[in-house]
Amino acid sequence: MTSRWETADVLKSPMEICWQFAYEIDSEKLKALYSKAKKYQWDAETDLDWSYSVDPGRPVMEDDVIGGVLRVPLVGTLASVTQLFRLAHPAWAATLVTTAVLPLAAHAAELATHSLAGTPRLGISLLASVAMSAIATTFNLFAMRRGTLIVGEGARPFAEDLRQLPALITAFAMASIDSISGLRRKAN
Repeated sequence: MTSRWETADVLKSPMEICWQFAYEIDSEKLKALYSKAKKYQWDAETDLDWSYSVDPGRPVMEDDVIGGVLRVPLVGTLASVTQLFRLAHPAWAATLVTTAVLPLAAHAAELATHSLAGTPRLGISLLASVAMSAIATTFNLFAMRRGTLIVGEGARPFAEDLRQLPALITAFAMASIDSISGLRRKAN
C-alpha cells in the first residue's frame, strides 16, 4: 500500500514545498473548497447569462468596431460644439443643449448604425451610453466655462489642464449635488 506522500513531487524553491498532484477528485474537502472559491469569486455557472445564443460565425468585436468607428469622430465633434456653448447665455439653455440635445443626437446616429448592424441587446447599452455622454458633456462644459480643456484661442498647456482636473471634478460633483438639492427644495 502506497502512502499519499509517495506520489508527491518536491519542488525546489527558497523553502521546500511538497505538492500532492494525485489527489482524489471525489474528496469532500476538495469539493467544499471549490464551492467556497466559486461563492467568493466570479462563477461562470451563475454569473453568465447562458440563455444568450452566440453565433460563432459573427465575431463579438464587430459591434465594438462599429461603435468605435462612429464614436471617434462624434467625440471630437461633441467637444467642439460643447466649447462653442461655454460662453452662451442663458447658461441654463446652453447646459440643456449640451447635456441633453447633443448626446441624444449623437446616440441617434449610434442607434441607427447598430440597428442596421443587428447589434443584440442594444437598448440598455444605449441608455447607459447616453447617460455617460450626458454626464461627460456636462462636465466638459463645466470645465470649459472655467477655462480648462479648451483648444485654440484661450487654451492653456495640456499639463496645466490635467493639474486642474481633480479640483474641477470635486467642484463639478458639489455643483451637481447643489443643483439636485435645489430642484428638490423647489419641488417641495
